Amino acid sequence: MTIAFIYAVAGVAILAATPALSQSTGQPSEVIGSWQVTCRGAADARTCAIVQQQATKESNDARQRLLAVEIMPSGNGARGVMILPFGLDLDKGVRFSVEGAPGAALRFKTCIPAGCLVDLAFGPESLKSLGAASVATVEVTALENQAISRWSIRLDGFPEALDRARSLSRR
Repeated sequence: MTIAFIYAVAGVAILAATPALSQSTGQPSEVIGSWQVTCRGAADARTCAIVQQQATKESNDARQRLLAVEIMPSGNGARGVMILPFGLDLDKGVRFSVEGAPGAALRFKTCIPAGCLVDLAFGPESLKSLGAASVATVEVTALENQAISRWSIRLDGFPEALDRARSLSRR
């Protein structure tokens, strides 16, 4: 993936948090399970992805994003990006696991104003595992105190949402 593509994907993940934006541009946008299916581009060259964002409530109902993940179909697999907050030990990377399996060690790609990016790539077997599971776990280490944080990505509706994104994409 090129840096330009990563920035574009990160931008879509951020914009996808606002369903009205997709609707105002005439692009398909729907929710399947814990995933939002969102599309961009001209109707004859539309690219669609599934997005999940998680945030924490702060005082005065302000919200801070903890995690955003966007996955798009790619051949018989999928690729995507995860956006994580600042303040993490980038050298320690990210551990991504599915329902307690040992998981994969992933590296941070870069940081942008929206957060730090981690590339994701899934082959057919990985997609099958994700589709059969109910949760994936992201484990990171805080830079300041080296405390480990674990966040769960809900997988309900994952295979159906990815199939829908695949069917709506036109290239």
